[in-house]
Amino acid sequence: MFQRVRVKGPCSMDLLDFPMDTQSCRLNYQSFSYNNEEVQMRWNERGHPVFVMKPINISDFWLKNITPAVIRREYPAGMWDELVVTFVFERRYMWYFLQAYLPTYFTIFISWLAFALGPQAITPRTMLGVNALLSMIFHFGSIMRNLPRVSYIKAIDVWMLSSMTFVFLSLIELAIVGLKERRQVINY
Repeated sequence: MFQRVRVKGPCSMDLLDFPMDTQSCRLNYQSFSYNNEEVQMRWNERGHPVFVMKPINISDFWLKNITPAVIRREYPAGMWDELVVTFVFERRYMWYFLQAYLPTYFTIFISWLAFALGPQAITPRTMLGVNALLSMIFHFGSIMRNLPRVSYIKAIDVWMLSSMTFVFLSLIELAIVGLKERRQVINY
């Protein structure tokens, strides 16, 4: 028997590597009433048993791969055939690169410009460092509003927190240089 089926199915996502993640979604077809002595389920051997009739347009993903498989499962009432289709989606991360990664690169660069100003320029260095840190905090908040909420740390969280740490360390360096500069002035 050949049959075309239109299905909407759930797909649980693992966002650990977000936004450079790959998602794998499975659809399972199985006869609940008849075991494989009465109904044997097989994919069509000719051509591609599962194919896309028209391009799948998902804004955040592109379809990377479709893999059909047959799994035979043993239950107390007998053996059942199960047709499984695995869809692999890869996230399009260019938006995240332009909205999250690139601005944080520039903010870190700006915070490090304070190193070139010299130890006597405490006020401009402080302004650069504090503005960079505030910019990073607000940027992180605006990015987090648009991301899926999960209970674990994502790759973009690690990136943003590391970036904030670099900016914060530039402020720590400013404080240390300011203290040493003040001690040198007092000693002379």
